Amino acid sequence: LSAIVAAAVVTFGLITTLAPDRATLDPDSIDPAALIEPEIEAGFRVVAELDVGPWKSFRIADAYLYTSDAQSLGDGPTVITDDDEVFDVNLPDMEVLFGAIDADEESVAFGRTPAGPALWRSTDNVTWALESLPWEGTVRAGAMIDGRLVLIGIENDGPAFHYVAATEAPKGWLVVETTRIPHTGLISVPGGFVGRGPAPDGSGYGVLYSDDGVDWTHESDRAATGSGAIPAFVIETDDALLLTLPGDDRVFAPPEWPIAGLWLEDGTIWIQTPGSAWSSIDGVDWQEYPIRAATGIGGEFSILLPVGDTARLATLIDDRIFLFRWDPGTQRGD
Repeated sequence: LSAIVAAAVVTFGLITTLAPDRATLDPDSIDPAALIEPEIEAGFRVVAELDVGPWKSFRIADAYLYTSDAQSLGDGPTVITDDDEVFDVNLPDMEVLFGAIDADEESVAFGRTPAGPALWRSTDNVTWALESLPWEGTVRAGAMIDGRLVLIGIENDGPAFHYVAATEAPKGWLVVETTRIPHTGLISVPGGFVGRGPAPDGSGYGVLYSDDGVDWTHESDRAATGSGAIPAFVIETDDALLLTLPGDDRVFAPPEWPIAGLWLEDGTIWIQTPGSAWSSIDGVDWQEYPIRAATGIGGEFSILLPVGDTARLATLIDDRIFLFRWDPGTQRGD
């Protein structure tokens, strides 16, 4: 055995020694630029393609849920996950979808089935379970408030109707009739609701906010809205128009006008204007993400779908819809 091992070692040495001569690499001949990653400019990169546009989207847990006019009656909504996956989902017996929210560890959608008002719940955004609600009519808005789901609905009463506020309880739903719900524009916002109607103190007509679905306060005479997830209350000063978001104390001037949409993502304020997306953590300093210039292509219509502190948008190009994500790029020395 020792002889075999020795022979193998000698043979390997001979093979190594007799191998063709190789030129020694001169370090001075290496171009340092060849060892550096090429610079990549920042910009939006295509990450997915959509069949229909998410022009009206609802922020759910780790995703966006949307329907489109292009989807025929009976087709379910579509989900875009925060990881850029796109897939259709089934909300059983859905007749009308009024909205959807992030409800802590699950996603909740709400609307109406042929049998009446309903919720759909999901813990993975793939499979959705139907839950009927205990009144005749529909549900128009929902919010997570102090760890409990609160709904605002309409209950039919013969030819008439009235509003109800329903709070989830351990053994069911606590449903109370209310006459304070704003007449128009009722929507869900993080931690509450916004609508338009007469001020509770009779001071006029404007934009109202509620953090419980029962009591409402007058916030502004008008709001800045758009395709985003939330509106902003307009504060008029002698020098400029300022904005503040529902349930948020920050008052800020937008980076430019007009505003096409607003979002609030983990404390980051997002604004879309005709040519750019903008983000800020304090409403003072704004980071710009140029939509038209950075995509390199002329999109006919775009909507911002931010994920945390990352810009993402869907853009209509030549009758197809593409999902873009902002790539910060690389620079030499990074």
